[in-house]
Amino acid sequence: MQMVEDLKRCCTCEETETHYRKSKRSMKSDVYIFGVLLLKLIAKNEFICRGPYQLDWIVIDEAKRGERYLVHECFEEVDYSNAFEITLLAFLCLNLDHPDKRPTMKDVVYALKLMQARTKKRKRDENEAE
Repeated sequence: MQMVEDLKRCCTCEETETHYRKSKRSMKSDVYIFGVLLLKLIAKNEFICRGPYQLDWIVIDEAKRGERYLVHECFEEVDYSNAFEITLLAFLCLNLDHPDKRPTMKDVVYALKLMQARTKKRKRDENEAE
């Protein structure tokens, strides 16, 4: 049920994005929504929300500069490089200044699949080494 509530809140974050850009919903605004959802998932909603419907851009900017780690402690078993890549991917999806530079959803899915394949390969290699 919490995930459903988070998804509803993401829609409101999208409304903020389209309001900021004075534009209509588009494929790029859908990518923005996905970026919000991705950040909320990895941060477990800590840090990144100023309120239930507003992202805390100060915290996000600190994370972009490497001054803050957004990945929640419950994901400590996740490889740091994967967590870092997922965070960077979310930031690419959230590009407010240049929405045209956001990746397509096809690119986002491809990047996530590559990360998943690398993780599976690494785990296989670790199991073979044992």
